[in-house]
Amino acid sequence: MAAEGIRISGKAVELAVLHLQRFQNVLLQENSDWLLREFPPSTRISSVLIVSEEDNLLTGRSLKDAFALRKVLVNLRTSSDITWENACARLAYGRDPESSRKVPGKSFPQDVCSVLDVSNASCVEMHLLELWASEGSFSDEKVETLTDEDVLDAVNAEKLVSGLTGLPLTLNSLVGGIERDSNGKVVSAKALLMVFMTKNRLLDVKGSGNIADEDILEFEMAFIDAVNTFSFEGKVKAYPNTGRSFGDIYGGAIRGDLSLLVIGYVIVISYVMVIVGRCNTVEQRMLLSICGILAVIMGIGSAYGVCSALGFEYTGMHSILPFMLLGIGIDDMFVIVRSFDTTRKMDGGNTGITDRFGLAMKQAGVAITITSFTDFLAFGISATSPLPVLASFCFYAAFGVVFVFLFMVTFFFGCFVYDQRRAEDMRDAIFCCWKKSNWQPNTCSHASFLESFFSLYGRAITNKNVKILFILISTAMLGSGLYGLFNLQADFKMSWFLDEGTYLRSYLDASEKYFPSSGIAGKVYIADVGDFREKMDEVESLGNALSSMKGLSETSGKKGFHVDFARFVNVREGNENYPGEALDADKFHEYLAEFLFTSGQLYHAELRFKENLTCKAEAPPLRMLTISYQHQ
Repeated sequence: MAAEGIRISGKAVELAVLHLQRFQNVLLQENSDWLLREFPPSTRISSVLIVSEEDNLLTGRSLKDAFALRKVLVNLRTSSDITWENACARLAYGRDPESSRKVPGKSFPQDVCSVLDVSNASCVEMHLLELWASEGSFSDEKVETLTDEDVLDAVNAEKLVSGLTGLPLTLNSLVGGIERDSNGKVVSAKALLMVFMTKNRLLDVKGSGNIADEDILEFEMAFIDAVNTFSFEGKVKAYPNTGRSFGDIYGGAIRGDLSLLVIGYVIVISYVMVIVGRCNTVEQRMLLSICGILAVIMGIGSAYGVCSALGFEYTGMHSILPFMLLGIGIDDMFVIVRSFDTTRKMDGGNTGITDRFGLAMKQAGVAITITSFTDFLAFGISATSPLPVLASFCFYAAFGVVFVFLFMVTFFFGCFVYDQRRAEDMRDAIFCCWKKSNWQPNTCSHASFLESFFSLYGRAITNKNVKILFILISTAMLGSGLYGLFNLQADFKMSWFLDEGTYLRSYLDASEKYFPSSGIAGKVYIADVGDFREKMDEVESLGNALSSMKGLSETSGKKGFHVDFARFVNVREGNENYPGEALDADKFHEYLAEFLFTSGQLYHAELRFKENLTCKAEAPPLRMLTISYQHQ
């Protein structure tokens, strides 16, 4: 068995993050890999969330706008001639056997299968507009004449039935932010959910989470563009969410980091030029600063190459490594340069350049070696994390620290020697061929404001009153830190991966607000257990066990295929003995086929068979079924 958390409105997002947070040597990862390998998803979800903070969406005007958006979506055509009709997942809807058998001459499979053959299966879509469909299709006139009263009467009906499928609708799953009057009648709502199901033909577990072929991905892109460009009346917004949305936006954020990386490096180079050198035409170390940055880039490139060759994955999390390694490399560069400058001040410039660099590296080499080894050790230990994405990041960082260190003590140090010889030969900092005569540095360029500041700071801190003040400040900082530590709460939201203002971030935030759940939903997948006909009582026992587990809702394991199928069998048998008493093989497979092509049609996607399922034949042996659960 395997478990995986999935919600119909966020399935693609869940799968994408499952890839980002892959586990090593953990049962969850083994189960997830098994599920994706043995039972790849056959469908993908594209949905639209229509929201309004102020307007009531249960009005004739809002439903007409939603219907207009639906028409745009079902009439989409991509550059590859992909339309909703050939991209959608299809389901052949039949009639409920309990109602059909009350009519003489109407039976399964003859009557129901003939209806299914004629219908040729319908595209799967779920939304409130289904209430105004009839016999599997929409009438423009019927929707365009809707009034506010018509809408409220329809949603307050005792039983909501889809005019597309004939199946019951659940209002709370399609309408959010519902408000009711004192009599319990629905009077308004702030959100409408529209779900469209597309087929899936390609699985790429090792990819970016986009588990579909190019045609479906192209259709999803057209779907997103259509929703984002659609205009509603009033302050109504529509946000799309498709299987490719998370990968697109998360990947876009990573690509956006590249421009920030360039800007950041430019700023840092400017900063290094100011700090490392002096503000005059000879002792300014602009070219040396560029060499230092180049040494960091060489270290990053080497680390990436080695880690990639060793098979470590590169993910979006790694995009921060260049900034982190830049900071480590610049720190090493500062230590080397300052050690040399300090050595020159101490001996007054009387020692030869070779000896001075030897003395400088005697001090700086020890310092940067210890700090680099400490960083390497810290990242190396963290690389043992069971989260592969974190382990990979730490491996990249550890190798990055090593290579940056090596390039600093070799490439940068060599460049430093050449640059210092240039400066002592009175050559221009930029135009090295220009040798200056009788050059003297300006007084200001040799003034160190940081040294002056910390000199004053060192003298001040020896004062008794300053000591007391610093002790009080430190105590206050410690207290506030401990307070925050003890009140630290661990949390996780999918939207944290996404930039604010993106359509998917808006979708997830609105979904959390208007369609709150009591906890994370999940499924137990049961597969390859032999003959399911003899195991249905055990499946029921597992469902009952889930409902009594601490932390799960009471409805866990009490809804789904095994429950509805048992109810169906008991109606057909005229008793309440199933699944306690197993059916014989012929009856089990006959009832299973009848159930799946009548009242249990929506369970097709939750089951897997050893052979193809057809309407006019007994159901083939089951290979996999699911039980749903919900955390409190």
